[in-house]
Amino acid sequence: MKAFLKAGILTEGGLSKETDTGTPQGGILSPLLANIALSVLDEFIAAGPGGPNSTQAERARRRRRKLPDYRLFRYADDCAPRTLREVPV
Repeated sequence: MKAFLKAGILTEGGLSKETDTGTPQGGILSPLLANIALSVLDEFIAAGPGGPNSTQAERARRRRRKLPDYRLFRYADDCAPRTLREVPV
Protein backbone atom coordinates (compact mmCIF):
# COMPACT_ATOMS: atom_id res chain seq x y z
CA MET A 1 0.00 0.00 0.00
CA LYS A 2 2.82 2.38 0.83
CA ALA A 3 4.20 1.98 -2.70
CA PHE A 4 0.79 2.82 -4.21
CA LEU A 5 0.48 5.94 -2.06
CA LYS A 6 3.96 7.16 -3.01
CA ALA A 7 3.71 6.22 -6.71
CA GLY A 8 2.35 9.60 -7.82
CA ILE A 9 0.30 10.12 -10.98
CA LEU A 10 1.10 10.04 -14.68
CA THR A 11 0.14 13.25 -16.48
CA GLU A 12 -1.29 13.40 -20.01
CA GLY A 13 2.15 14.43 -21.26
CA GLY A 14 3.64 11.20 -19.91
CA LEU A 15 5.43 12.84 -16.98
CA SER A 16 5.29 11.49 -13.44
CA LYS A 17 3.93 13.95 -10.87
CA GLU A 18 4.31 13.53 -7.09
CA THR A 19 1.18 13.54 -4.93
CA ASP A 20 1.02 15.33 -1.57
CA THR A 21 -1.77 13.42 0.15
CA GLY A 22 -4.30 10.68 -0.47
CA THR A 23 -4.83 8.54 -3.52
CA PRO A 24 -5.41 9.82 -7.04
CA GLN A 25 -8.94 9.93 -8.41
CA GLY A 26 -9.66 6.65 -10.15
CA GLY A 27 -6.72 4.92 -8.50
CA ILE A 28 -7.11 1.25 -7.60
CA LEU A 29 -6.15 1.82 -3.97
CA SER A 30 -8.90 4.34 -3.20
CA PRO A 31 -11.84 1.86 -3.16
CA LEU A 32 -9.80 -0.66 -1.14
CA LEU A 33 -8.93 1.89 1.57
CA ALA A 34 -12.51 3.17 1.60
CA ASN A 35 -13.87 -0.35 2.10
CA ILE A 36 -11.52 -0.86 5.04
CA ALA A 37 -12.36 2.49 6.65
CA LEU A 38 -16.10 2.41 5.94
CA SER A 39 -16.69 -1.14 7.20
CA VAL A 40 -16.92 0.34 10.72
CA LEU A 41 -19.65 2.72 9.51
CA ASP A 42 -21.51 -0.20 7.91
CA GLU A 43 -21.50 -2.10 11.20
CA PHE A 44 -22.63 0.98 13.15
CA ILE A 45 -25.55 1.63 10.77
CA ALA A 46 -26.58 -2.05 10.77
CA ALA A 47 -26.65 -2.20 14.59
CA GLY A 48 -28.70 0.98 15.04
CA PRO A 49 -32.47 1.15 15.55
CA GLY A 50 -34.24 1.03 12.21
CA GLY A 51 -31.16 -0.35 10.47
CA PRO A 52 -30.97 -3.50 8.37
CA ASN A 53 -30.40 -5.78 11.38
CA SER A 54 -33.66 -4.73 13.06
CA THR A 55 -36.51 -7.22 13.11
CA GLN A 56 -39.79 -6.85 11.25
CA ALA A 57 -41.54 -6.16 14.57
CA GLU A 58 -39.06 -3.40 15.42
CA ARG A 59 -39.55 -1.80 12.00
CA ALA A 60 -43.35 -1.95 12.41
CA ARG A 61 -43.09 -0.36 15.87
CA ARG A 62 -40.93 2.45 14.42
CA ARG A 63 -43.48 3.04 11.63
CA ARG A 64 -46.30 3.36 14.20
CA ARG A 65 -44.21 5.96 16.05
CA LYS A 66 -43.52 7.74 12.73
CA LEU A 67 -39.79 7.03 12.95
CA PRO A 68 -37.83 6.14 9.80
CA ASP A 69 -36.25 2.81 8.96
CA TYR A 70 -33.14 3.19 6.89
CA ARG A 71 -30.50 1.50 4.78
CA LEU A 72 -27.02 2.52 3.71
CA PHE A 73 -26.10 1.94 0.08
CA ARG A 74 -22.36 2.07 -0.45
CA TYR A 75 -20.61 1.92 -3.80
CA ALA A 76 -16.83 1.41 -3.29
CA ASP A 77 -15.83 4.77 -1.80
CA ASP A 78 -19.22 6.53 -2.03
CA CYS A 79 -22.26 6.09 0.18
CA ALA A 80 -25.92 7.06 -0.06
CA PRO A 81 -27.93 6.82 3.19
CA ARG A 82 -31.65 6.42 2.46
CA THR A 83 -34.80 6.18 4.54
CA LEU A 84 -37.32 3.57 3.49
CA ARG A 85 -40.21 6.05 3.58
CA GLU A 86 -40.82 9.75 3.94
CA VAL A 87 -40.80 11.10 7.48
CA PRO A 88 -43.47 13.72 8.26
CA VAL A 89 -42.01 16.95 9.55
